Amino acid sequence: MLPQTIDSKRLVLRKLRKGDERRIFELLTERVVRFLESVPWPYSKRHAEEFVLRSMDRFGREYTYAITLEDELIGLVTLDRIFRGRASLGYWLGEDYWGNGYATEAVRALLDAARGDLRLAVSTASTRNIASQRVLEKCGFTKLGRIPLYYKSSLGELQDVYCYYRLL
Repeated sequence: MLPQTIDSKRLVLRKLRKGDERRIFELLTERVVRFLESVPWPYSKRHAEEFVLRSMDRFGREYTYAITLEDELIGLVTLDRIFRGRASLGYWLGEDYWGNGYATEAVRALLDAARGDLRLAVSTASTRNIASQRVLEKCGFTKLGRIPLYYKSSLGELQDVYCYYRLL
């Protein structure tokens, strides 16, 4: 079982809590959700409230962490679909926090904490989302290949993705 908080050099990853829905709602802009599959659009405050409650309830079976910088929520990182030592990794940051290495730092911290509990992490990145591809590659993921029309984004666009994996 993973801890409720994980510290890295600049960030703290922590279990979601009531009150986080306001900040999640603020951060999930159209530019953020364009490469996300499972976020409804348009995103409402009710969606955020339900997501936070569901994530709190499921913590221990799957792990959704608030990525915080100086106590401010700036994004999320998740390990879910956990089965027999495998998990799926997902993450996003609010636009104002792009390009500072925060996603890379958060993913590394989470995977370091998961070592021993998990042996394999998998993830996908849209072929158009170069920044997300770089995060995965900097975190030691190996690109397996391209899957055409793998998912429909939250904005309704069919997306080709690259599949990645990393042994922990």
